[in-house]
Amino acid sequence: MTLFCVSSTRKSMPLLLSSFFILVGTIFIVPYGSFQEADIVIKFWIGISIMSLGFIISWAIPSINFTWFWSITILARLILIPMEPGSDIWRYLWEGYIQNLGFSPYDLAPNALELISYRTEWWSLINHPDTSAIYPPLIQLGFRFLALISPSVFVFKFAFILADLGICWLLSRKFSLQKTLIYAWNPLILYSFAGGGHYDSWFVLPLVGAWLVFDQEGRGKKEEGRRKDRSWKKWMGTQTPVEEARRKNEEGRRKDRSWKKWMGTQTVDDGVLNPKEKDNYRWYWSAFLIGISVGIKWVSLPILSFVVWQKIFGLREQDIGKSCGNMRMFHLSKSTHQEREDKIRKVSLLDRSEGCFNEVRSQKLRDLSNSPKIFRQSRRGFRPNYFEKQQNNIFRSWQFYKLQITRILGKNKQRLSRSNIKLIGNFFYTKVRQVPQAGFLLLIGLLPMCVAALNFCEPGKCSLIPTSSNFVVNGRSAELIPYLVSLVSEQSTKFNWIYGIPLCLGVGVLIWNCRRFVDFAEWYFFLLLTLSPIVHAWYFSWFIPFAVTTRNLGIRWVSLSVFIYFVLPYRQTLGDNSWLLNPMERYWLWLPLIVGFIWSKWKDKKIQNL
Repeated sequence: MTLFCVSSTRKSMPLLLSSFFILVGTIFIVPYGSFQEADIVIKFWIGISIMSLGFIISWAIPSINFTWFWSITILARLILIPMEPGSDIWRYLWEGYIQNLGFSPYDLAPNALELISYRTEWWSLINHPDTSAIYPPLIQLGFRFLALISPSVFVFKFAFILADLGICWLLSRKFSLQKTLIYAWNPLILYSFAGGGHYDSWFVLPLVGAWLVFDQEGRGKKEEGRRKDRSWKKWMGTQTPVEEARRKNEEGRRKDRSWKKWMGTQTVDDGVLNPKEKDNYRWYWSAFLIGISVGIKWVSLPILSFVVWQKIFGLREQDIGKSCGNMRMFHLSKSTHQEREDKIRKVSLLDRSEGCFNEVRSQKLRDLSNSPKIFRQSRRGFRPNYFEKQQNNIFRSWQFYKLQITRILGKNKQRLSRSNIKLIGNFFYTKVRQVPQAGFLLLIGLLPMCVAALNFCEPGKCSLIPTSSNFVVNGRSAELIPYLVSLVSEQSTKFNWIYGIPLCLGVGVLIWNCRRFVDFAEWYFFLLLTLSPIVHAWYFSWFIPFAVTTRNLGIRWVSLSVFIYFVLPYRQTLGDNSWLLNPMERYWLWLPLIVGFIWSKWKDKKIQNL
């Protein structure tokens, strides 16, 4: 009993320590969110260090129950609501506030003369008052709705926290609670949404929903398996046929009530694909959710392009299993070759095993021939006993299995050699037929942004991005590749649009090579952040949900190193308004992400090639 208690305490120790440090860290940083004094920034770093320690310990948690997980997750966010928010939230309040007054935030900057009489007591806290709105139209409608309720920090923060908790719920439905800790107890996530009041949780929520809809590997069948395993009658083998039929009917009703079936994302039994209509619903819902994300933040537009491309040319795992009989040579030449090699190895193994089997069999027959008790006389002569009959049956089954494999190899070889050209033609024909559906998919993805833009655009005028603003044209903030380029060419600091060229090329390469949503999203955000001239700390929260499944070490490391970014407001309190990191600070911020990200991807690829 004592040993059991000690073992149980050791297992729960990481959970207790992690929860303690996260809660203590959140309580510690609540008074230090304004960054108006130098001492405040230092104390903020101390609290973040405590939270980071708890986050690192959470990586060692073997398991966590439902109540403990949600208690710490919700409590840590509620603690941070009174914290002084970042400067961006005042712009959210202002843009929602003036929309309810009948003004468009795209037409008038906060310091416009027409808005002088409407300035509030917190108007001076708005950043970049000479720049009109840069946020997409759908999020502007969200600001307007929240400001209609009350133009207060509490309402906006509470709305962002709800979206944040929605992400936690989606991830916990798909993955285990222990894996979801990478997002739910992440100090960057806790500060960015609950503490800093940044709206990026609204952007990440539909993106995660689109990912889970697009991905076919859900928890539905695993949960059904667990429900079946919990049936004591089935475990005891005492279930009657009537009870078995009743159980299947109940499972069918549960499937009918499933939101996945309503969304068109549920597979039928035995892993068979849904009908074509349900598969189309899955694509449409994924594109629509990505479209909502685009309407909230522009950066998710390439992800919509990835989904459209996959609709035309991509093959997911289920599609591969369905179409391998028709287009095996063109699509799956590498996997087909591997299958053939496996079957050849099986045949050679059977040959070697057959030799050993014959030696054992002949030896047993010699031994049996010397024992008259185990042979019996019949009209057909001496026959071996029951044990020897079973050996004969196994031998015949073995021979039949070997013959079947040999026939399959021969048939596949003949079929592939005869129909290679025909299969290629069928491939292009089927892909051309997918183009109208892909176009409709693109239309669905752009629909939310276009509908929201109707509220701000007029005939002949629709300026949703302030391209004349200095902040947009040549702004800089904690950048990596633009900084390295500026060391070679000083002229590059005057234009930000030039980095859109390598970004587009990189996105094209990713669309061509990536087949999984999570792989494309991780690589795309990695490429976007390293190429972007303007990077803020909370931007790294965009791909943290994907680390729940990939366990990418770089994403976990940057969740801690990114707080070096807050040396910028620290210097601003000391009178330095350049908003530039020195080389050492820049490398400490970026190197953990780059090294850990590339190492994790290399490790995953190495495992896949085994």
